Amino acid sequence: MTGAVLPLETQRELMDRNLVSYVRHMAEFAVTGLVGEDDDLILFAGSIDYPGTYVNGVMRKSRSSIAPEELLARADQFFAPL
Repeated sequence: MTGAVLPLETQRELMDRNLVSYVRHMAEFAVTGLVGEDDDLILFAGSIDYPGTYVNGVMRKSRSSIAPEELLARADQFFAPL
């Protein structure tokens, strides 16, 4: 197999985007799932009975998009009513 190898930073960006897509999909299709999302982050809450990974969480969409303190404050706001 031949072909161009993507730069490591491009590979990381694509992996991060894939993970964001995965958790969005899992939360959207969970019976009681919720998703909160903007350009900087994704917040997700899945079903309690889902046996897989990433049931509840928050992620930055890029490595420099939002400060950790802001990310955690937004997560607190999202999860507080649940």
